[in-house]
Amino acid sequence: MYEKYKHLLKTDSTERQNETYQTCKARYGGIVLSLDGIQPAKGNEPLYVLREVLCGKVIASISMKNGSSKELKEALEPYVNTDVPILGFVRDGQRSIRKALKELRSDVPYQFCQFHYLKDISKPMIASDRKLKTTIKKNLRGLQAIEVSFKQNEQLEEKEKEIINGYCEAIRSILLEDGKPPLELPGMKIYERLEELKKSLEHSLRMVEQKKRLSVYLKTFPTMINRRNHKRSYHKVQEMYEIIRDIVKSLEKQAFPPVNRTRRLLKAY
Repeated sequence: MYEKYKHLLKTDSTERQNETYQTCKARYGGIVLSLDGIQPAKGNEPLYVLREVLCGKVIASISMKNGSSKELKEALEPYVNTDVPILGFVRDGQRSIRKALKELRSDVPYQFCQFHYLKDISKPMIASDRKLKTTIKKNLRGLQAIEVSFKQNEQLEEKEKEIINGYCEAIRSILLEDGKPPLELPGMKIYERLEELKKSLEHSLRMVEQKKRLSVYLKTFPTMINRRNHKRSYHKVQEMYEIIRDIVKSLEKQAFPPVNRTRRLLKAY
């Protein structure tokens, strides 16, 4: 029974593969295949996902023992030996994938996956951004003491407590900001949002200048936010981000700059 089920599953998979290939051929004149290995949990076999890039369809998910070029070649052969023109392969930096594809279809051009490429060259920038985020959070640890203090201060009016609490909640919300490196950096986002909040605080201080007790609390926030080391670290990350952004713009126009050279350039910051 199990063998019959596997046969039916394979037949269905082959039909879907053929349908995707023919659809892409009609729309684009051929197919572009990408292969990416997914890091397994400890003790499990690696999983490789084969996708058709132009139509955005998953063609196959293949579990392997070690992901060697020989094993990959055997697994990929049914998918790449096709009458439908293969316009290109997209892959990460794994050498066994490159060797297997080259042996199977040396006539098909290939390129590195742009996401993997950007992620690889962006490591120095991502590390600097992570340090910026950590430093900002460390310097805002005094927020909890402010919250305890104003809540226990009986001289403050309820309206004043609401204003202080609103800024405390805003800061906590900003510190939860996340991103998707390398194009969305959480440290940069947190710094920029805190700078916007600082402008709001400065405006509020001018409005409540006569209310001394409230002013004392509001003045502590800009002091915590406006640290010189934050600004220096932010500009360092920003300069590296400009380099990455320029590379993103050029990816479709020219060959990738060498990974090692770009890493050295970023590390210079």
